[in-house]
Amino acid sequence: GGWIGFRPSAAAAAVFIGRLHNTSVHSTMGWSHGWFDRVVVSPQVHRWHHAEDPAVYGKNLANIFSCFDVLFGTYHNPGRCEARLGFEGSPQHDPVGWLLHPLRYWGGQLALMTKRKSPQVLSAARSELAA
Repeated sequence: GGWIGFRPSAAAAAVFIGRLHNTSVHSTMGWSHGWFDRVVVSPQVHRWHHAEDPAVYGKNLANIFSCFDVLFGTYHNPGRCEARLGFEGSPQHDPVGWLLHPLRYWGGQLALMTKRKSPQVLSAARSELAA
């Protein structure tokens, strides 16, 4: 028995190793694995993924195995990343701000949508949804 045919101990070990890796790549340590960065994501490689630099948007998308980024041409690691992390307007070093950010963003998008639409269009849309 077990989860998808794996023994519970094997599944628990895989989850533990995955969480440990995720914690390590999101740490503030800019460690590199050297040439092995092209196989397994390191904190240095993952920092480039979070860099606030349009030139690297869409780079280093792999979560664990950076060999997939190498394969698909999305690998980027010119060295230590000193760029600001996040995106324009992101709440820096504010855990509550990060939790509320999606709600603020969606609220802003909803406000923009409703400002662009006339009351007649909104009323027709509401009627359609109610039907």
